[in-house]
Amino acid sequence: DDWSRSILRFVFVYGPEQELEGKLKKALQNHQELEKEFFAGEKSGQEQGSESHGDEVRAFLKHRRALIEGLLSAKSESASWSFPTEVEAAVAMRGADATATDLGERLESFLSAARDLGPTRVGSFRWHETGAGEFSSPHVGFDACSAVLCCALLSACLASRAARAKVARVAGPKPMLKLSFDLLRRASGLASYGADLGEMSKLERVFLPGRSKDCSASKLRLLSTCFLRDAKQISVAVAIDKGSSHRVVSALATDSMLLPATEEGEGEKNREGKWGAYASWKAQVSRSLGLCFQALHELSREEGGVAKLCSARALDEYLENGSRDRDRFDGAVPGTVREDHRGYDEGCLKFFTDTARKCERENAMVHFKSVPPELPPPIRRDLPEIAAHTPQSLPPAKDCVVEIPPDASEESEEKRRSCCGTCAVVIAMPLLILLSVLGAVVWVLLLPLKLIPCCCPVACALQALWDAVDLMLRAPLHACVWAGGG
Repeated sequence: DDWSRSILRFVFVYGPEQELEGKLKKALQNHQELEKEFFAGEKSGQEQGSESHGDEVRAFLKHRRALIEGLLSAKSESASWSFPTEVEAAVAMRGADATATDLGERLESFLSAARDLGPTRVGSFRWHETGAGEFSSPHVGFDACSAVLCCALLSACLASRAARAKVARVAGPKPMLKLSFDLLRRASGLASYGADLGEMSKLERVFLPGRSKDCSASKLRLLSTCFLRDAKQISVAVAIDKGSSHRVVSALATDSMLLPATEEGEGEKNREGKWGAYASWKAQVSRSLGLCFQALHELSREEGGVAKLCSARALDEYLENGSRDRDRFDGAVPGTVREDHRGYDEGCLKFFTDTARKCERENAMVHFKSVPPELPPPIRRDLPEIAAHTPQSLPPAKDCVVEIPPDASEESEEKRRSCCGTCAVVIAMPLLILLSVLGAVVWVLLLPLKLIPCCCPVACALQALWDAVDLMLRAPLHACVWAGGG
C-alpha cells in the first residue's frame, strides 16, 4: 500500500484511448460507403479495368473490413484491468496476446492485398485526424499508414492497461509489466513500419501545410520513440525494484533518455502537440533518474561534491523542465487529467528530492568535498539492446504502396479552395442579388443618357459609371464562375 515503495512510482505508460477512439470514429461506416460506391460503379459498368482487377479490389475491401472490425472489437474491451486472482490475470494476458496476434494477421492480409492492388484507385479513404476532423485521400498509401497507426495505438492502449493492472489488489505485478514491455516494443515497431510506408509512398505530398498529420513520417517516428522509451523505463523500474547497482540503473536510465540520431532529428519537428510534450517529459524523467543514481554511485565512492551536483541538477531540471512538459502534455488535445499520473509524479519527485537532500547532507557532514563546476560524463555500460519489434510476417514497406504523384497536394488544395469558394458565394449570394437588382434599377435610369451620341461629352463622362453598373448586374454570375474555378 505504500506507493513510495511500489515499482509503479517509476512507471507510467500513457494509453492513447481517445486518439484511437477518434481514428476509428465512423471507420466502419466510411468503409461501408466505400464498398457501396465500388459495387455500384461495378454494377453500372463504370468500373475500369479487367475482371482480375475487380477481384483484387474486392479482396482488398474484404481484408480492410476485417481489420477495421478487429480494431473495433479490441478497442471495446475494458480499459481498466483489475483481477481478484492470478488465474484470471493469466487469462487476460493470454487474451491480450491473442488479440495482438490476431490483429497482426489481419494487418498482414490487408497490406498484402494493398500490395496486390498496385496503382488501382478504389475510392476515397476517410480517416479522422486528431483535432482536425476527417481527412480523405484516394491514395492507398494514406489508408495503409492510417491502418498501421491504429494497430500501433491499440498495442499502446493494451500496454497501458497491463502497466496499470492490479492482481489480488497488488498493483504492478511483474508478469503484467512484462506484457506491457512486449506490447510497447511491438507498438514501437509498428509505428516505425508505418513511417517507412509513408516515406516510400511520399505521403507528405497528400497533406496540406498547416493540417494535422497523424500519419506523417515524423509523427510516426516520434510515436515509435515514445513507445520504445516507455518500454525502456519499465526495465529501469524493474532494475530498481530488484536492487541492481546504482551504476547499472543510471546506465539504463541514460539509455532510455537518449534517442538514435535519425529519431532525434524527427523528434525536433514534433515538440509541439501532445506526443511532443510527452516525449520531452519522459526524457526529462529518464535524465533525472540517471543523474540521481549516478549521484548515489558517486556517493558510494565518497565523491560527495559530485554527488551533490548531480542530485541537485536532477531535481532542478525536473522541477523546471519536467513539470512544464507534463503540464503541456495534460493540456494538449486530447486532454488528460493530472490524476492519471499523480502517483508517478509524486513518486519521482519524492525520490529526486530525497536523493538531493541525502547527497547534500552527507557531503556536509561526512565527505566535505567541493562541488565541481561541470557535471561528470553520464555512465554508459554495455547493456542488452532493447529494440522495437516489428512483426516479421509483414511485407516490406516498399512493396505495399505506390508512390503518390507530386501534384497530389495541388489537387487537394484545388478541392479545398473550391469548397471554400462555394461556401463564401452561398453566404454572400443574397447581398450579390441585391446589388444586381440595384444595378438594374440604375441601368434603367441611365438608359436615356446612353442613347445620347457618343461624341457628347456627357456620355463620355458617364462611361465609367455605366461600366460599374454593368459589373453590378453581372455580380452573381461572376461569383458563380469564380467559385467553380473558372
